[in-house]
Amino acid sequence: MIICNLAVLLAERQLKITRISNDTGISRTTLTSLKQNDAKGIQFDTINTLCNYLLVEPKDFFDYSPLDFSVKFSFSENAIEFDYDYAVDSEQTKGIPLGVNIDGFLLCISPKGNETIELSINLSTKGNIFRSNQFLINCELASKNDKISFSKLSSQLSIPLKTELRNQIENSLKNFLHEKENSEYISEYFNWKKENITEQYNIDLF
Repeated sequence: MIICNLAVLLAERQLKITRISNDTGISRTTLTSLKQNDAKGIQFDTINTLCNYLLVEPKDFFDYSPLDFSVKFSFSENAIEFDYDYAVDSEQTKGIPLGVNIDGFLLCISPKGNETIELSINLSTKGNIFRSNQFLINCELASKNDKISFSKLSSQLSIPLKTELRNQIENSLKNFLHEKENSEYISEYFNWKKENITEQYNIDLF
């Protein structure tokens, strides 16, 4: 796992992308991509220019760990949770849905072998409002054993790498939910559409 430290370097020097682009000739698009860590690659002359400009060495420009991570999500077998104490929907006779459970799996790939950590994710409506368009998405480690395993792995990560991993999980989960927005688990009970929802993610792993 490798990330670019440009965002940190800019913050330390109180520099803006526009100024660096003007001073170095590197495009704003390239700089923004590096800052947000979504670049697929970087040319040597770009690294050289930025290192000279920021007065750093290449080792300061990147953060590395031998660990790589990938995530996968799926709906639980009994995905929908209901509150039977509230008013019952006359058509569904199921009560008001409070949330959807999602199974998550975080695969860690290391030189010593692969390890899978299970995640527990719950998508709930804010305030328990039927067909609410405000959602809270909580993601945490599924069990005590998973917490112990993940703690050993995450201890090898710097703070920027932990932040990047958290962002990867959040973005992957967000993409999964939007891909499934028309599925029976979502559309039947929740008004889940990209253009009219508010999402709040809580990735509680570290």
